[in-house]
Amino acid sequence: MKTLYDIIKLPYHDVPPCPYCGSHLTGRCVRMGRFSKWLIMAALRYGEHLEPLFDDNLRSAAFCRNCSYEWPEDVPVRWMSLREIKFQKYIRETDEYLELFKLLKNLKKIKKYNIFDQ
Repeated sequence: MKTLYDIIKLPYHDVPPCPYCGSHLTGRCVRMGRFSKWLIMAALRYGEHLEPLFDDNLRSAAFCRNCSYEWPEDVPVRWMSLREIKFQKYIRETDEYLELFKLLKNLKKIKKYNIFDQ
């Protein structure tokens, strides 16, 4: 029996595994503006890794977090169910990166307001 977890579908940028090392810890490079930190956190919540694209000649690129390899790639958008996105979050380990990102953000706040220096 299908549940809402199987019926509801969301757009997902399905980055293929790394052609160099075969890892699934891959993501896509995109051009970012003022809201780059917000975009990265939002993408991690949905199971995607994002990094800023610095090369003006490339329209889109993919990267590997495991071996730091980058390659030009047109990343396809697929409609995936919430169950499939949960599986992508598991194999790409985005929850761990999101927790690390939040921890670093909190450490910057602690340093800014000198909480431990009182």
